Amino acid sequence: MQLRPPKPLECRPRDSKALQKLSQARTGNLMPVIQIKRGLDIPVQGSVSNFAVADAWEAPHAALLPVEVVGIKTKLLVKEGDAVQVGTPLFLDRRDETVLFTSPSSGKIKAIHRGQRRMVLAVVIERDGNDSQIEENTKAPSKQDPAALRDTLCRTGLWTALRQRPFGRIAQSGDSPAALFITGTDSRPLAVSPHTLVANRQDEFVAGAQALASLTEGPTWLCTNPNDDWSDFIAPGIQQQEFSGPHPSGLPGTHMHQLGPAGTKQILWQIGAVDVADIGEFLLSGKQTVRRTVAVTGPAATKPRLLRTWNGMGMEFATQEEQSVEAIRVVSGSLLDGRTANTGTPEGFLGRWDSQISIVSEQTRREMLAWMFPFGGRHTLTNTLLDKFFRSKFKYDADLNGSPRAIVPIGSWEEINALDILPTQLIKSLASGDIETAEKLGALELVEEDVALWEYACPSKSPITRWLRNTLSQIEKEG
Repeated sequence: MQLRPPKPLECRPRDSKALQKLSQARTGNLMPVIQIKRGLDIPVQGSVSNFAVADAWEAPHAALLPVEVVGIKTKLLVKEGDAVQVGTPLFLDRRDETVLFTSPSSGKIKAIHRGQRRMVLAVVIERDGNDSQIEENTKAPSKQDPAALRDTLCRTGLWTALRQRPFGRIAQSGDSPAALFITGTDSRPLAVSPHTLVANRQDEFVAGAQALASLTEGPTWLCTNPNDDWSDFIAPGIQQQEFSGPHPSGLPGTHMHQLGPAGTKQILWQIGAVDVADIGEFLLSGKQTVRRTVAVTGPAATKPRLLRTWNGMGMEFATQEEQSVEAIRVVSGSLLDGRTANTGTPEGFLGRWDSQISIVSEQTRREMLAWMFPFGGRHTLTNTLLDKFFRSKFKYDADLNGSPRAIVPIGSWEEINALDILPTQLIKSLASGDIETAEKLGALELVEEDVALWEYACPSKSPITRWLRNTLSQIEKEG
């Protein structure tokens, strides 16, 4: 069988000067929509249909998880039993000690969970319900003083909302990026648009976007979906670019790839729309936001809904209304690239950057010779099951539907690849540990979420996301 070669993509600027020229060439804030033609919207059940926001049940504990931070070398600043307030420093990264990770709630340190080699997994806070804030954090800096803004964002923990490419780590406090990307769209499975999550926060968003734009001499992009009206959120100096098409059209990695990919000589920053509004609220009021709206979704969610909860809250708030008798897995983030966060475990808390919770069944089905039958209620990319033609949505579970096996390229990655990258060759270099080739093929542009769709489509069940992270860590280590 002869495979069809992937269609060529339009070339894009690849350095900071090209980014500046592209920004200056604009005649207005909005350019024609960039259409992502290849990709895949995974047809999973459990989306939110009612966008009314309900107040969540208040869980007794909240936490901050160092394990979420890429490559962190944790230095704890508190111990069990210490009293904390919103904004109290809990730990820092020894690689950049200016940036503090601060408490999302007030109360006292309940536990500090550790893993292998005493790696800190979570700092758990027993909430007192007051959400009191430390007084030194209540004075917002002037938006006209970028140096003071940097210092305040680092001290209050708000800086941790900024992540950089390459490597996907927290942005270095002393860097100045070639461009800043604000993500105002999300194409992950069952994700709710960020526009819905920041509704009625126009003033806060504009204040935050303008302040963050002062931290870079390059352009600041607001990447959105054509179905959302962001006209009231556009601040002077912010360039809006719309993206449409299947997943990964809503990922910051796709936006950067189209507008100016990251590399060793070009650092790019990314931040979510909700975090921009949170920073703006602090600049306007001097108070940190302690609550956020999250979407509870997934095929095992009995009532997909929007909940107004607290930052870092224990996952009890998402599962206390679930009446299912089957075993479930709770994921902070999407089913495609989220983190397991089951209630009662050290990681069972809402993630720092997550606005979505996914619930999926752990009761997997084992069927003898299931691959021989044309029906089975499973989605297929290769049209080998007839269910694809009779179902629009599927009830996924946690089953991998197979074990790891030899890699046999059959064109699956090319069919759903939205980037101007050769996926088969890159995956081969990642699997073999060929760092030099992986770097030449564009590995520095990517993080785990960018290749999660490849892993979903992989017929060999290969851990592509883990291979990518190992390669990026090795490249960063060797400098």
